[in-house]
Amino acid sequence: MGHIHVEATLEAERSATLRMLVDTGATYSFVSDQVVEAIGAPRLPRRIRVTLADGTPRECDVALAKIVLEGREAAVTLVVGDVAEPLLGVEALEALGLAPDPSSGRLVTTRAAAVLLATTAGDELDADERIALHTALADAWKSACSGELRPAEELLKKLRTAG
Repeated sequence: MGHIHVEATLEAERSATLRMLVDTGATYSFVSDQVVEAIGAPRLPRRIRVTLADGTPRECDVALAKIVLEGREAAVTLVVGDVAEPLLGVEALEALGLAPDPSSGRLVTTRAAAVLLATTAGDELDADERIALHTALADAWKSACSGELRPAEELLKKLRTAG
Protein backbone atom coordinates (compact mmCIF):
# COMPACT_ATOMS: atom_id res chain seq x y z
CA MET A 1 0.00 0.00 0.00
CA GLY A 2 1.37 3.40 -0.95
CA HIS A 3 0.46 7.02 -0.62
CA ILE A 4 -2.32 8.53 -2.70
CA HIS A 5 -1.66 11.92 -4.24
CA VAL A 6 -4.20 13.93 -6.24
CA GLU A 7 -4.27 17.12 -8.29
CA ALA A 8 -6.85 19.41 -6.71
CA THR A 9 -7.81 22.98 -7.50
CA LEU A 10 -8.51 25.34 -4.61
CA GLU A 11 -10.57 28.42 -5.45
CA ALA A 12 -11.39 31.64 -3.60
CA GLU A 13 -10.65 35.08 -5.11
CA ARG A 14 -8.13 33.25 -7.32
CA SER A 15 -7.35 29.59 -7.91
CA ALA A 16 -4.36 27.28 -7.70
CA THR A 17 -3.92 23.62 -8.59
CA LEU A 18 -1.92 21.63 -6.07
CA ARG A 19 -0.62 18.12 -5.61
CA MET A 20 -2.14 16.98 -2.31
CA LEU A 21 -1.53 13.91 -0.17
CA VAL A 22 -4.77 12.13 0.78
CA ASP A 23 -4.70 11.88 4.59
CA THR A 24 -7.57 9.91 6.13
CA GLY A 25 -6.10 10.59 9.56
CA ALA A 26 -6.69 14.34 9.13
CA THR A 27 -10.14 15.78 9.70
CA TYR A 28 -9.44 18.99 7.77
CA SER A 29 -7.25 19.76 4.80
CA PHE A 30 -3.93 21.36 5.71
CA VAL A 31 -2.11 23.91 3.50
CA SER A 32 0.62 26.50 3.83
CA ASP A 33 0.12 30.21 4.37
CA GLN A 34 1.51 30.74 0.85
CA VAL A 35 -1.33 28.70 -0.69
CA VAL A 36 -3.99 30.65 1.24
CA GLU A 37 -2.41 33.95 0.17
CA ALA A 38 -2.08 32.78 -3.46
CA ILE A 39 -5.81 31.98 -3.77
CA GLY A 40 -6.98 34.89 -1.60
CA ALA A 41 -9.01 32.61 0.69
CA PRO A 42 -10.84 34.36 3.54
CA ARG A 43 -9.59 33.50 7.02
CA LEU A 44 -11.78 33.05 10.04
CA PRO A 45 -11.24 35.72 12.72
CA ARG A 46 -10.13 33.19 15.37
CA ARG A 47 -7.54 30.44 15.38
CA ILE A 48 -8.34 26.83 16.26
CA ARG A 49 -6.38 24.33 18.30
CA VAL A 50 -5.41 21.20 16.37
CA THR A 51 -3.43 18.13 17.32
CA LEU A 52 -0.84 17.09 14.76
CA ALA A 53 -0.16 13.47 13.81
CA ASP A 54 2.76 13.36 16.27
CA GLY A 55 0.46 14.47 19.11
CA THR A 56 1.72 18.06 19.22
CA PRO A 57 -1.01 20.64 19.88
CA ARG A 58 -0.89 23.79 17.77
CA GLU A 59 -2.95 26.97 17.27
CA CYS A 60 -3.66 27.50 13.56
CA ASP A 61 -5.47 29.92 11.30
CA VAL A 62 -8.44 28.58 9.35
CA ALA A 63 -9.43 29.61 5.83
CA LEU A 64 -12.37 28.69 3.59
CA ALA A 65 -12.26 27.80 -0.10
CA LYS A 66 -13.87 25.73 -2.82
CA ILE A 67 -12.13 22.53 -3.89
CA VAL A 68 -12.46 21.00 -7.35
CA LEU A 69 -11.33 17.40 -7.74
CA GLU A 70 -12.27 14.55 -10.07
CA GLY A 71 -14.99 16.68 -11.70
CA ARG A 72 -16.62 17.39 -8.32
CA GLU A 73 -16.64 20.50 -6.18
CA ALA A 74 -17.34 21.35 -2.54
CA ALA A 75 -16.61 23.86 0.19
CA VAL A 76 -13.53 23.00 2.21
CA THR A 77 -12.03 24.06 5.55
CA LEU A 78 -8.30 24.75 5.26
CA VAL A 79 -6.10 24.61 8.35
CA VAL A 80 -3.15 26.91 7.71
CA GLY A 81 0.35 26.06 8.90
CA ASP A 82 3.80 24.76 8.09
CA VAL A 83 3.38 21.57 6.09
CA ALA A 84 5.84 19.59 4.00
CA GLU A 85 3.06 19.06 1.45
CA PRO A 86 -0.63 19.98 1.27
CA LEU A 87 -2.93 17.41 2.91
CA LEU A 88 -6.43 16.50 1.73
CA GLY A 89 -8.49 15.63 4.82
CA VAL A 90 -11.60 13.56 5.42
CA GLU A 91 -13.98 16.54 5.56
CA ALA A 92 -13.17 17.40 1.92
CA LEU A 93 -13.33 13.76 0.82
CA GLU A 94 -16.77 13.32 2.42
CA ALA A 95 -18.06 16.56 0.91
CA LEU A 96 -16.84 15.46 -2.52
CA GLY A 97 -18.23 11.94 -2.19
CA LEU A 98 -14.79 10.37 -2.62
CA ALA A 99 -12.76 7.80 -0.67
CA PRO A 100 -9.31 6.28 -1.12
CA ASP A 101 -9.05 2.79 -2.57
CA PRO A 102 -5.77 1.35 -1.25
CA SER A 103 -5.76 -1.51 -3.77
CA SER A 104 -5.78 0.83 -6.79
CA GLY A 105 -4.05 3.82 -5.19
CA ARG A 106 -6.86 6.07 -6.45
CA LEU A 107 -9.92 7.87 -5.16
CA VAL A 108 -13.28 6.23 -5.84
CA THR A 109 -16.77 7.66 -5.63
CA THR A 110 -18.89 6.90 -2.59
CA ARG A 111 -22.07 8.40 -4.03
CA ALA A 112 -23.33 10.08 -7.15
CA ALA A 113 -22.14 13.65 -7.54
CA ALA A 114 -25.60 14.97 -8.24
CA VAL A 115 -29.21 14.09 -7.67
CA LEU A 116 -31.71 13.94 -10.51
CA LEU A 117 -35.24 14.98 -9.69
CA ALA A 118 -37.83 13.76 -12.16
CA THR A 119 -41.57 14.13 -12.39
CA THR A 120 -44.12 12.42 -14.64
CA ALA A 121 -46.38 15.50 -14.90
CA GLY A 122 -46.72 16.44 -18.57
CA ASP A 123 -44.03 14.02 -19.78
CA GLU A 124 -46.21 12.41 -22.47
CA LEU A 125 -44.68 8.97 -21.81
CA ASP A 126 -46.78 5.83 -21.98
CA ALA A 127 -46.52 3.19 -19.23
CA ASP A 128 -43.87 1.11 -21.06
CA GLU A 129 -41.71 4.18 -21.76
CA ARG A 130 -42.00 5.27 -18.12
CA ILE A 131 -40.88 1.80 -16.95
CA ALA A 132 -37.94 1.89 -19.39
CA LEU A 133 -36.95 5.35 -18.10
CA HIS A 134 -37.19 4.21 -14.48
CA THR A 135 -35.07 1.12 -15.20
CA ALA A 136 -32.44 3.14 -17.07
CA LEU A 137 -32.21 5.72 -14.26
CA ALA A 138 -31.95 2.98 -11.62
CA ASP A 139 -29.15 1.30 -13.60
CA ALA A 140 -27.34 4.63 -14.02
CA TRP A 141 -27.67 5.31 -10.29
CA LYS A 142 -26.19 1.89 -9.39
CA SER A 143 -23.31 2.46 -11.80
CA ALA A 144 -22.60 5.92 -10.39
CA CYS A 145 -22.67 4.65 -6.80
CA SER A 146 -20.15 1.93 -7.68
CA GLY A 147 -17.82 4.52 -9.24
CA GLU A 148 -18.61 3.56 -12.83
CA LEU A 149 -19.61 6.86 -14.38
CA ARG A 150 -21.02 6.94 -17.91
CA PRO A 151 -21.87 9.91 -20.11
CA ALA A 152 -25.52 11.01 -20.20
CA GLU A 153 -25.46 10.52 -23.98
CA GLU A 154 -25.06 6.76 -23.40
CA LEU A 155 -28.20 6.69 -21.25
CA LEU A 156 -30.18 8.75 -23.77
CA LYS A 157 -29.10 6.53 -26.67
CA LYS A 158 -30.18 3.43 -24.74
CA LEU A 159 -33.58 5.02 -23.98
CA ARG A 160 -34.14 6.09 -27.60
CA THR A 161 -33.42 2.61 -28.97
CA ALA A 162 -35.46 0.73 -26.35
CA GLY A 163 -38.90 -0.01 -27.70
